[in-house]
Amino acid sequence: MAQVFKDLHVFVTVEPCIMCSAALRSLSVSHVTYGCDNDRFGGCGTVLSVHSDKVAFQGDVLKITSGERAEEAVSLLKQFYRGENPNAPFPKLKENSEKK
Repeated sequence: MAQVFKDLHVFVTVEPCIMCSAALRSLSVSHVTYGCDNDRFGGCGTVLSVHSDKVAFQGDVLKITSGERAEEAVSLLKQFYRGENPNAPFPKLKENSEKK
């Protein structure tokens, strides 16, 4: 089963977060290609370099290709965040719980 991950090349829109980068590295995934940087939580060099940290992780370094179709990736993210989920439940407002 572990050999499956060693032959895996993951393609994602946004740089994997720190936790996802750690999971990919722990699984010995060979390569990750992403479109745009994750300026808040990036684990492949933007915030932390989990993909290549030899202190916290043993084993092979996770190969990274960044900026692949970056403009399209940003456009997809903007489109995603503009959208609404028609199946989402109606939000419940918190009632004021102060006692008089």
